Amino acid sequence: MPFTVKKLTPIKTDSLINLGQSVLDLAKYVEDEFGFVATALQSTEPDHIWNTAPPRPRRGTYAYADGTHWNPGWGEGPYYYNGSLWLPMNSFASTTVKNIKIQQFTTVGTSTYTPSAGLLFALMTVQAGGGAGGGCNNGSASGGYAGCGGNSGGYSKHLATAAAVGVSQTVTVGAGGTPGAAGANPGGNGGNSSIGALCTANGGSGGPGISSAAFSAPSAPAAAGTGNIIAVPGNVGGSGYYTSTYSGSPYALTLGHGANSLFGAGGLPVWNAGNGNAGTGYGSGGSGGGWVTTVNTASGGAGRQGIALVLEFCNQ
Repeated sequence: MPFTVKKLTPIKTDSLINLGQSVLDLAKYVEDEFGFVATALQSTEPDHIWNTAPPRPRRGTYAYADGTHWNPGWGEGPYYYNGSLWLPMNSFASTTVKNIKIQQFTTVGTSTYTPSAGLLFALMTVQAGGGAGGGCNNGSASGGYAGCGGNSGGYSKHLATAAAVGVSQTVTVGAGGTPGAAGANPGGNGGNSSIGALCTANGGSGGPGISSAAFSAPSAPAAAGTGNIIAVPGNVGGSGYYTSTYSGSPYALTLGHGANSLFGAGGLPVWNAGNGNAGTGYGSGGSGGGWVTTVNTASGGAGRQGIALVLEFCNQ
């Protein structure tokens, strides 16, 4: 509140009457001045809200940012200039988690992760795509065949600061593997998932196809990706099966299953007649196709796509 400078009336001492009047004038002057001070202290006039940074600020300059057009980093509120940076008046509040948000990415391919306002740090999770099950070729009317199940994709977690995240990060969600075609054909590999280079996971390998002339063990798991909390390869799919004289072996009921992921089950095994089943949980493997006591072929089941998640801890 602006103050008006008032000239104090000189105190006259030439007579008692004039001296008394001067004392009254001084008392009234002091009363008026304290009244102005009290009014100023109780004033509720709003601060000017800046939508652009003030020009040529000096150390200690105060400004109230609108947080949208001009956001020094902590949203709307009061800031001071320390000579090089605009900092919040309440520095403790700027480091306090006030809100937790989540961004989920389930569309296969690439997209962009843009941090929410006031991000302090982000917990990133990526699950790569699962491999598909292999096909089978049963060439014996008395035999039994099942393709190998696909491996699940890798899984990684990473805790990143807002500075490490930056303005944005490219997100990739890996596709599930393509089913192995009918016959002794391998299933396709799952795609890699990642959030920039901070958190990555490698896709699961597809299961080999099976016939009496082509039999392979399940594929080895992919290498672990990157993440400062955890980074693990996927699980291995079920072994394939073949015999020229199938006799209802109980263990055959569980062969060729798709590998489970941390997000759910892989494809159920097909041991008697039919194409493989697709994985159900994100990043799980598909099961191998199977036939018994019938000359026929079957395709594998598809691997399930991956997923990327960002849990954000924000100060606003």
